Amino acid sequence: MNTVSSLLSPFAFAARRSGAQDRAKAKRDAMWPDATTEVWDRKKHKGFTSIPRTLPLVMLAMDSLCKNAPPSVPYFVLWARAFEEHFLTIENPAVMAAESGYTGQRAVTTWTGRMRSLVQLGFIEAKRGPTGDFQFVLIRNPNLAMEKLHKDGRFTNESQLMLYEQFRHRHLDIGATDFEPPPAPVEPEKSEGLGALTPSPSGATTGTGVPVTLTPPLSEKGAT
Repeated sequence: MNTVSSLLSPFAFAARRSGAQDRAKAKRDAMWPDATTEVWDRKKHKGFTSIPRTLPLVMLAMDSLCKNAPPSVPYFVLWARAFEEHFLTIENPAVMAAESGYTGQRAVTTWTGRMRSLVQLGFIEAKRGPTGDFQFVLIRNPNLAMEKLHKDGRFTNESQLMLYEQFRHRHLDIGATDFEPPPAPVEPEKSEGLGALTPSPSGATTGTGVPVTLTPPLSEKGAT
């Protein structure tokens, strides 16, 4: 991608997204005239978080790798409680277990097992604290975690490979840039028509290599 297109592409994508939003709102309002007062709006209502649009496919993929012990609901609970730093301090594992749908005497044990699966799959990192093995949790970029699982050959059967392909198509469709390499450093442009600098006896040069005679400062000429 050349420099001009790389600079314009974010603006072009933003314009395309804005147009799509306007069309969706117009269509919604035509079908449901009272929708504005019926829907949840993060710009008006408190208590929201940001999630990647690939998350549904990511959750299906992680469940396919953990037969009979799906970790996607505890994973979503982490996202629902995280701020933009994607870091959590879990003071009460029992509450997290309950929000994940686990009840009974083994609720926390079940939740802990699902959290271990999330660590093993690379979706989170955790550090131990006074409340247990998962008091401090970092949610890693799920798109990068999915790509690493694919490179490691973790998706083996047909359904898992199909989920990964759907994930990649969705990733491209939303304009995500997680997998793009960092931009190369921009080298300064060289001025054309200037020759190499050739030092003169006095140490000064011009761009064409012609020596320049420096006039001594006034004080060095004995001026009064």
